[in-house]
Amino acid sequence: MKSLFILILSVAFLVVTTHAQNSMSWKQHVKLADKSFKAKSYTDAAEHYHSAWKKKTAKNELLEKAALCYFKVRQYKKAAGIYKNIKDGLKDPLAGLNYGRSLKQAGEYDIAIKEYLYFLNAYQGDDKNIVSAIVQNEIRGCEYALKLAEEEKESSQVLSHLNENVNTHEAEFALIPFSEDIVYFSSTMEGKSSIYRSQLVGGAWTKAIKPESFPSIANAHFCNGSFSPDTRRFYFTLCKNIVGHGGEDDNCSIYVTHRSDNGWSAPEKLREYINMPKTSNAHPFVFYKDDMEHLLFSSNRKGGKGGMDIWHMSRRLDSDEMDFTLPQNAGSINTMGDEITPYYDSEQQKIFFSSNGQVSLGGFDIFSAQENDMNFSAVKNIGLPWNSAADDYFFTKTKSGNQSFLSSNRMFGHQKITTTDDDIFMVTSSGIVNENMVIAGKILASDQTELHEVSTELYERNASGRERLLQSEISEDGTFSFSLLPEKEYLLQLYKVGYMELSYPFKTNRERNSINRDFTLDKISASNNKIASVASVYTEPKLDQTKIMAVTAPEPSQPSHSTATASSYTSPEIVKTEPYKPRNTYQSTTTYTPSPTVSVTNSDVKRVESIFHEPEIRYKPRGEDYEITSSAPIRSGKTYKVQIIAVKSFNANHKRYNRVRHLGRLDTERIIERGLVRVLLADYYSRDEALKVMEEVSQYSAFEKAFIVKYVDGRRVGISY
Repeated sequence: MKSLFILILSVAFLVVTTHAQNSMSWKQHVKLADKSFKAKSYTDAAEHYHSAWKKKTAKNELLEKAALCYFKVRQYKKAAGIYKNIKDGLKDPLAGLNYGRSLKQAGEYDIAIKEYLYFLNAYQGDDKNIVSAIVQNEIRGCEYALKLAEEEKESSQVLSHLNENVNTHEAEFALIPFSEDIVYFSSTMEGKSSIYRSQLVGGAWTKAIKPESFPSIANAHFCNGSFSPDTRRFYFTLCKNIVGHGGEDDNCSIYVTHRSDNGWSAPEKLREYINMPKTSNAHPFVFYKDDMEHLLFSSNRKGGKGGMDIWHMSRRLDSDEMDFTLPQNAGSINTMGDEITPYYDSEQQKIFFSSNGQVSLGGFDIFSAQENDMNFSAVKNIGLPWNSAADDYFFTKTKSGNQSFLSSNRMFGHQKITTTDDDIFMVTSSGIVNENMVIAGKILASDQTELHEVSTELYERNASGRERLLQSEISEDGTFSFSLLPEKEYLLQLYKVGYMELSYPFKTNRERNSINRDFTLDKISASNNKIASVASVYTEPKLDQTKIMAVTAPEPSQPSHSTATASSYTSPEIVKTEPYKPRNTYQSTTTYTPSPTVSVTNSDVKRVESIFHEPEIRYKPRGEDYEITSSAPIRSGKTYKVQIIAVKSFNANHKRYNRVRHLGRLDTERIIERGLVRVLLADYYSRDEALKVMEEVSQYSAFEKAFIVKYVDGRRVGISY
């Protein structure tokens, strides 16, 4: 009955509203339209201009104004349809340019080229040289889009739309990957821009919530943020208007808030030489380089090339003052158009940004440029699927680089059927690689007998030598197979309790060949086998231990084997190492001594077993909709743990944990409904203590997504930022 009553009221309201609008004169519609246009309520303005024209069809200038408003709210097809019917009588000398852009952003590239040329031939303004350059750029963008469509390459990247827990009918934008499964983003879902948080659980994003510890901002749009790499500062934008979320006419300023154990501080506006009066300053992105904190942002301040430009500034990391150098224009990446939403990839030393002044497939496209001493060069359109005929911006990556995100107003199947609002999209690798390019073989003992239950790991090495774990499996039958990509440097590691670890570095080139070889593991003598003795210490409930991998990792493909050729790989000799020794020793600067580290000596076996056989507790963590079980010791009061990884099955003897055992007790939590196991280091009685451990742990590629979790009386209450 309640739903029926609401439906009746809605229909009645629609009838009354329609009647009221029908009873208006064309002049009344124009008056309301002008008022809405001035207030930047372009949707209302478009409807009133259109309604006014219907009552006064001789006045095509009203229809022209409606088309401009439809274009501003990105109803491209509607705008193009109106422009088409009145293009020979347009009053605004630049309306023909908007017509071409409406067609281009609707994906009508062939027609757009014709209309751009038609407009340019007829245009006689004093600024024709400038307009001509703009039009030629737009035409090149159309031609580029048509070329990509002709090539129709099968992409190794897959575009997906984040679910309805993140995307709404309002605008979602400026996503910040805090970890592989936690994101922050901006949304206007409650009428004004605010920051929200969501987590990837069981392959689905949870309902977006406002972070409780973030500052509460009233009477302004709180959006477009960036965490400093140490997560101690959060730079963000406050805007007076909502249009564009930080565009040229939004009157935006950049602020910072500082994190402490008590939460986030009150927002602090950056100094006036940064937030210059009568300018818009937005889209901050912060990164570290050469002992400096660098801040990129977009601004329409004087000294730029036109519209919004990318600017950069820096300050010393050892300074407590928020005193940056004077902002410098980013130079060649900026154009007469708008350059916005910068993102810096420290590993590739590249800046990513969006521009409508470069050659684009639509309006704003995402571009990259190489950075060298804060000079930028080699601007490149990053292409499909990141860019489209619509507007694409706010490009960012996860720390691992496995996923990237962007905001776009493009249409996307039944999930997004309009171009009037922005949604957040994710791009991931589809795993499409040449299946003939693999490394595969058998793992044997020194007496040539087959080994079983061998840990196999494949790492990728970047130019600086940093290793990133790609795949990790337990080989039950002693065979292995990993897919490869060309022009990469890899490291294969093989490990079995009681045997010497084996490391095999190699490189691939462009030739589509593979390597197929067997490896031999040497047994460790009993006197040296300290790590092997751990097997008698840890007792773990029976689990399927066929795979140990991160939650977010895709299932590995099993490509067919093929024979290697000498030209395919450049490979040093196999390296056989002693059991893994940590690179650094953790030393606390506080008086707190971490809980007893798990030891491997026989005298400690009894103590360690008592830790891992605590009574199991089962509960639902605060703010979560699933239950977990844990047998970890219950500490009273507030404590912290460092979550280092989440796996499908847990093997306490896996050699990856040898790297961090010295930092604390190894705990596990099972997410019952998801079939996942969290692995944590515990316990720490201050957040600073946990932070030091997290920093130590995260240097290892297998644990680079480690984060701190807060506990009260032994129960998980949330992630500590």
